[in-house]
Amino acid sequence: MTSINLDNSDEGRTSSTEISPLISQISQSSSSLHHNVRRHSTTWDFPGRWGEVTRIDFSTPTNDIISTATVHNESYDPSTTADSRLNFEGRIPKLIHGEKENKSHKMLGEWHATAIAGNDISSSCLYTAGICAQRAGQYSFISLYLVAFVLYLFRNIYAEVGLALPLNGGAYNVLLNCTTKFIASIAACLTLVSYIATAVVSAGSAIAYGQNLWSGLDPSWAVMALLGFFCLLTLMGLKESANVALVIFAIHIGTMTLLLIMCLIKIMKSYDSITMFIENWQTKPLKNIPEDIYYGFALALLGVSGFETSSNYIEEQNVGVFPKTLRNMWYVVSLFNPCKLLLLSFYMLFISTPFCDEDVLNTVLKC
Repeated sequence: MTSINLDNSDEGRTSSTEISPLISQISQSSSSLHHNVRRHSTTWDFPGRWGEVTRIDFSTPTNDIISTATVHNESYDPSTTADSRLNFEGRIPKLIHGEKENKSHKMLGEWHATAIAGNDISSSCLYTAGICAQRAGQYSFISLYLVAFVLYLFRNIYAEVGLALPLNGGAYNVLLNCTTKFIASIAACLTLVSYIATAVVSAGSAIAYGQNLWSGLDPSWAVMALLGFFCLLTLMGLKESANVALVIFAIHIGTMTLLLIMCLIKIMKSYDSITMFIENWQTKPLKNIPEDIYYGFALALLGVSGFETSSNYIEEQNVGVFPKTLRNMWYVVSLFNPCKLLLLSFYMLFISTPFCDEDVLNTVLKC
């Protein structure tokens, strides 16, 4: 393929040895259909199988160098160019084929990636149940199921966006590619506020459980001490281990499952549990049923604030892992929050009990 010479005037004639960012013509390249499974954005497909993706391979042999033809541009200074011949070997083909660039560490699998974000969202049951039941009463499990339904719709959209823009940063990265930097920066600030609020609420819930072991524990100072301890660990350079996160996640899910089984056994053995549930269900609503469910829904959203964190490390996840992490976390939210912590707790406690006790799980265990 011959190079192209373009000029605007006699003095502005250019040669094929110059490089311009305006026009580049690739020579000695071949085109072929590429259907192999690739990583991240190169593996993006239409969710629901409603479309078709065709990939074109612009790769070149290892030693092939690509010549370019250029045009003159007043704002471009050819003298600043270090080389007049571009080697696209390490650029375009790697983008198309999704080749790993010197990855010395292993990519995260489905359960390791799920555990990192799942520890956040699965622990929400420790503090969401009480505040949701306090506002929505016996209809609080409906509010939590509505949250699960919203997340079901959201996770499909979020999975598509994550595969199309597979870059760390979560919502900030998505908005940065869709809107202005100002709006993306606002989203980043709100995300940080959300993470800080989650840390404070989680620490407060942990200290509330700790007061059952040590009644003289001052919650105000204990929360600050707990947050300061983890802050110190972070400043010391301690990083989160996927293996440790997986162990914590397995223990947490195992404990919740064991509690679920214990509640079911008690319900089957005791008729009083059925009577208690009937009395709770006949309790008069605080205001009216739709309003109670609405405010309960708003409070229940606090328990799913970690759902979006999986995209913060999407570049470290293996092929096809990101949608699976969203699916697994959705299962946890749909099962544990509404079914076990509220619906089953109504068989164990009178509906007024969660109003006074923040540690609902501990109260259920005492039953």
